[in-house]
Amino acid sequence: MKMLEGDKPNGWNKLCSSCHAKTCCSDHLPPFVSNDEFKKIQEFTGSDDFVTLREINNELKYIMKTKRNSDECIFFDSEKGCSIYQIRPFDCKIFPFDIYKINGEYTWIVYACNPNSNWKWTESILESFESEWLTSKTIDELEYFTNNERLDQSGKAFGYEILRKVKFLHIKVDYQENRSDQKKTIKSLNVTIKNKK
Repeated sequence: MKMLEGDKPNGWNKLCSSCHAKTCCSDHLPPFVSNDEFKKIQEFTGSDDFVTLREINNELKYIMKTKRNSDECIFFDSEKGCSIYQIRPFDCKIFPFDIYKINGEYTWIVYACNPNSNWKWTESILESFESEWLTSKTIDELEYFTNNERLDQSGKAFGYEILRKVKFLHIKVDYQENRSDQKKTIKSLNVTIKNKK
């Protein structure tokens, strides 16, 4: 996938630029699209014909469409890259990283073409995800986002390395205003929120 200059940390740029596999936009699972992301893309493109509905956890959720007879994302151009890059879904932003629910806990993984790599350099990237992109709206969708049904249904197998558990350290203010709702959400996510000192 083509990236804007300076958009990602050096280690990540090196990881992607040295990859000889097909782009994540043309040979991977179609990304999950949250309700909020759907509205943003709809406003940006003036169309709503870019998703398909799929049942996840007994609810219909948005999945990005691919081009006809292809695994390539409808917004991807092999020459120009992604046409919605600035508002691409969270699922696209974090690739080749992802969040899986492993043993009941949300866990960072990286799709690894080189399983013998030293992944210590990824810590700063994961921290930036958690502070900048892991917002209350994203957290609300994690049960669907991390559901592995999409992977199972695809019939594809992707090698990955487990990095560490997701840290829910920076919850948006609007997520903390209602303590009752917060406790309910924490229970549903089965995570512990550590207050910043």
